[in-house]
Amino acid sequence: MVLSILHRATGIALGVGTLLLTWWIIALSSGRESYQSFQGFIIHPVGRLILFGFTFALIFHALNGVRHLFWDAGKGFAVFEVKPRLHEGMRIQGILTRFLDPDINDAHSYLMRAAANSG
Repeated sequence: MVLSILHRATGIALGVGTLLLTWWIIALSSGRESYQSFQGFIIHPVGRLILFGFTFALIFHALNGVRHLFWDAGKGFAVFEVKPRLHEGMRIQGILTRFLDPDINDAHSYLMRAAANSG
């Protein structure tokens, strides 16, 4: 029940996070000042928390979707299979979120240095 509600909540978070991606693309195409404004927001602790939440929501929602595909195929419905699969999914989700989140800032910093050096 909790995971079902969390799946719906992460779907809503992904919709809101898409606005962040839209802001990034518009700022990128609008020039240096607009992009620096976006960058200032995203490196702020609140921006980093939003980015982490978006990463969490994206991975959780994707893995939960895969679980639902298995359920649609009739696999994993046995009582003894449900809880271990849920715990496995949460561990995988945590590992992937932790693995992907730090790399976002490193890649972003690299691209910003490269852009500053080229222009």
